[in-house]
Amino acid sequence: MIDRDNTSLMRQFIATQTDLRPENILIAATHTHSAPSAMRMGMLPKSDDAAVERFLTKAATAAVVANQQIKPSRLTFGTAQETRLSFNRRLRCKDGKTHMNWEGLDPEFVIEPWGPIDPK
Repeated sequence: MIDRDNTSLMRQFIATQTDLRPENILIAATHTHSAPSAMRMGMLPKSDDAAVERFLTKAATAAVVANQQIKPSRLTFGTAQETRLSFNRRLRCKDGKTHMNWEGLDPEFVIEPWGPIDPK
């Protein structure tokens, strides 16, 4: 997750390295378990500003490189559904508790997953 200040930093960096205007740059984020925390989340602290700036600048560099290597392209799309790979990580077990799939449980101990999967 990143906040407005983080996206502004990335947009400005990209704009100074390319012919793109900051307002035309879309920054989309997901989460990771291995990068500096760019903002405080609940009880988790924010990483120090220098580490966050280094990480965001490195991420923004991907857009600079992509812009340098831009080529004409044709957009196409299709859809498919894969239901064999996704699974519910929360398991209802014989002790009446919820356990997580990474706990190395005996399969006989597990009753069923808690709820469906989201294959999308």
